[in-house]
Amino acid sequence: MAAIQRFVGQPAGACAGHKEYARPLGRKQDPVFNMSEFRSAIDAILTGSAPAPQLIPNVEPHKPRGRGGRPTLRRSATRDPNTEALVRELQGKLGVDPIGIFGPKTESAVRELQRSLGMVPDGIVGPKTWAAVDALG
Repeated sequence: MAAIQRFVGQPAGACAGHKEYARPLGRKQDPVFNMSEFRSAIDAILTGSAPAPQLIPNVEPHKPRGRGGRPTLRRSATRDPNTEALVRELQGKLGVDPIGIFGPKTESAVRELQRSLGMVPDGIVGPKTWAAVDALG
């Protein structure tokens, strides 16, 4: 939202939730969503006072006595032999037909796993999601 506000030259205070402006009032409800907190977060981004976001690394860090170094996987992961084997392993653990291509069914299964564990359901298999997949056995 901050990018849109910046593009249109509007401050964070110009952001509005459905329940604030949909007529008749009360017709639309935002799910447990505090617009004051949201506007404050947008303002922090616009003014540069928000911390830089932590990006998902391209490769999982190596761990002593454990797995590591696996690439971050997402939809349309390439078909090189190493990635294909990892996608097949992931699909097997998630109960998806292991075809080696990270498509919509795999992404959906990853999102469901992430939701069930209270993670951000982005459908991307980075270090945190790899750890969750490893815990599946």
